[in-house]
Amino acid sequence: MCVHYSLQLTSDPVFFITDVLLPPLLFGIGIVGCLVLLFVLTCTRLRRESPIYIYLWGVVSVDLILLTCAVPRFVRSAEILPLGVVFSRPMVFADWIADGLGPVARQAALWLTALTVAVRCFAVRSPSPSLARLLVFVVLLFCVLLNFTRFLDSEVVELTDHCFAPTRLWSQNATRLGLNAVYRELRPVVVCFFGHVIPLTVALIFVLVLFCQLSRRRRRRRRRSPGPRRFVLATPRSRTEQDLLVDVFVLAISVSLVVLEAPSAALSVVEACFEDSLQSSPAAAFLYRFRLVSRCLGLLRCALTIVLMTLLNHDFRKNCRRTCCCCCSGADDEFFEHVTCRSCRGNSKNDDVMYTSYAVNRKGGKSDEGVVCLTRSRRPVVDNVYDDVIALKREFPQTADEDRGLWI
Repeated sequence: MCVHYSLQLTSDPVFFITDVLLPPLLFGIGIVGCLVLLFVLTCTRLRRESPIYIYLWGVVSVDLILLTCAVPRFVRSAEILPLGVVFSRPMVFADWIADGLGPVARQAALWLTALTVAVRCFAVRSPSPSLARLLVFVVLLFCVLLNFTRFLDSEVVELTDHCFAPTRLWSQNATRLGLNAVYRELRPVVVCFFGHVIPLTVALIFVLVLFCQLSRRRRRRRRRSPGPRRFVLATPRSRTEQDLLVDVFVLAISVSLVVLEAPSAALSVVEACFEDSLQSSPAAAFLYRFRLVSRCLGLLRCALTIVLMTLLNHDFRKNCRRTCCCCCSGADDEFFEHVTCRSCRGNSKNDDVMYTSYAVNRKGGKSDEGVVCLTRSRRPVVDNVYDDVIALKREFPQTADEDRGLWI
């Protein structure tokens, strides 16, 4: 007996664009961006700024897993390898792992983003870093328990009767659990409700709340200080402006998730409620193309994270620069403390770190600079410059107009 082995057809333009043309670009930007974000977000300086960055570290981690899980599907769809390699046992086993880890990563990203925007909206006092790590672990554990049965309802088996002998082909086959009628009816509904609908709804509600809060704060600032508004990408000059930029960044991340993950959530609802009736209906072709587009939008969201962090998050840019060059300030740090590390100012016999304090007034002018040496034994790299600048302000009092503009 000859079993017909179905292969994907690349003649469909939607399939070619979403599964062959765009994935290499999204993989390149997304994986490199996630690695850079993980490297910078693990810095103690950035996590000390706000526990929000711990949640974002969790989001970036699951995004990296999601991008990695999409690679085996791209290799199969692009048809760049021989049939015996694409459907070999290691490749099919990798695809089996990706089918189980992909939903876990996608749902964990939804829950962690919803948690981030909720904490940013209503937390009177931000939780401690230890509590934030515990919440990230709880979310990941919940998503794993919600989807662990995906590893049990299918198995990797070898095809014995096929038309490509003597090539050995492997594929996935449903187990006894996967063929159970109750399991097939119950699992999609539970996963759809707790993994897509609830986190996406929570994220949407808190996005609207955060947007209203930002609009209210913007109107208050216009009443207090009428005049030209500073650009959103400008360097913050106070704690208020820094918090405002963090709120804008969290809002942008949440909006991108709601917009780009909404098609996947809608598709999961349709498949959970009408899967049997839609398989033989004329809408099956439309659902197939809609599934391709929604999967590509999920990869696009993972690739957009590094772009939004670079454009809208000053803390990330500052710590990325200081991580790559010890503690040196950049050209856009006009309102921040100018710091020079030992490697850039030359070799020195002592372990002192030189600080040059600039007081910036409202008009952007600079006053006289005061130079002072602060001893840091065996730690030439500055971890928190803000505390040292406060000490400098007490030692070198300045005018009220200058003191209002001092910031790091």
